[in-house]
Amino acid sequence: MEKFIKLVEEKIGYNFSNKCLLEQAFIRKSYSSENGGENNEVLEFIGDKALDNAVIKLMMDRYGKLLSYGDKTYFHTEFDEGVFTNIKMNLVDKTYLANAIEKLGFKDYLILNEGDISQNIQDEPSVKEDLFEAILGAVTLDSGWDFKVIVRVVERMLDITADFDFEELIEDKNSNFVALVQEYSQGYFNKVPDYEYESNEDKNSFIAKLYIDGKYISSGEGLSKPKARKEAALKGYGLIKDRDKGINKYEKEVGKPSLENAIQQVNELEQKKLINKPTYEYTDNLDALGEDKRWGCFCIIYEASQSFYAYGKTKQDAKRIASYLALEDLMN
Repeated sequence: MEKFIKLVEEKIGYNFSNKCLLEQAFIRKSYSSENGGENNEVLEFIGDKALDNAVIKLMMDRYGKLLSYGDKTYFHTEFDEGVFTNIKMNLVDKTYLANAIEKLGFKDYLILNEGDISQNIQDEPSVKEDLFEAILGAVTLDSGWDFKVIVRVVERMLDITADFDFEELIEDKNSNFVALVQEYSQGYFNKVPDYEYESNEDKNSFIAKLYIDGKYISSGEGLSKPKARKEAALKGYGLIKDRDKGINKYEKEVGKPSLENAIQQVNELEQKKLINKPTYEYTDNLDALGEDKRWGCFCIIYEASQSFYAYGKTKQDAKRIASYLALEDLMN
């Protein structure tokens, strides 16, 4: 444990007075539920809020300054709130934070229960994101909420200068293809795109490969990672726009049918007046084996080719599955 604590402290550039807080940052709730003790859940919450403030400080240091006008001093920046929202969104993105933990090599030190270990939960982006925030939460508490310390640790854990071309992030949205690709990916798949990087030693450059929803889209090359990513996004967006021509109006609005979110997708289509109000009719049935009471649900959408019927253990389950079947029909 002492060796692990020292390694983490060296990599984040901060020495803990209370080493127990750092250890707690690595303990998942699943482990503490079985074995007792504290976990990192609330540390994640603290770290999440601390991260927001730290990245805003880094942005304002870079693009804002105090200007004096006679005997009065005001804060000045060339950019509006929308630009800074775009920059901040990239800096606190789940995938970016998860990649940072991967680079630091911290995921393997997570303290998990046997079930989590068997499922390799430490490889999930959300778990790595939680770990990043929990470590920062531990730093926040141990430093007595020292903002300068928090900002310094964030800069150390996130290789911001290497990973981001800030000028790219403040471009007009219509010419910023990285932002357009991200908007597309989040709109259709509810997740940010992924970029993988390789070094081209012969040209002293980088190659960026763009993936959306786990599928390879395009590659780009540049003298820095941000420039390579920009090129990959430029090429990728052209391919995406060509594919859009074959996507029907329902999918364009709510993305592909999602079993988990099917009811919300149907509601959104109704709110946008793309379909008439759907109706649901329920039946109280026994399942095929006659052992468990189960519900059935008809989902009737005027625009669909037929009504759809599904079983579920609860009314909500049946409604969700029937809605999903109707969405699949609407979107071919």
